[in-house]
Amino acid sequence: MTYNKENNRTKQEASRVYVLFYS
Repeated sequence: MTYNKENNRTKQEASRVYVLFYS
């Protein structure tokens, strides 16, 4: 459960970084 939550947060961070650099 904790791992899944951390993994989800990491994906959100990566998505935000992607949007910042590639939009």
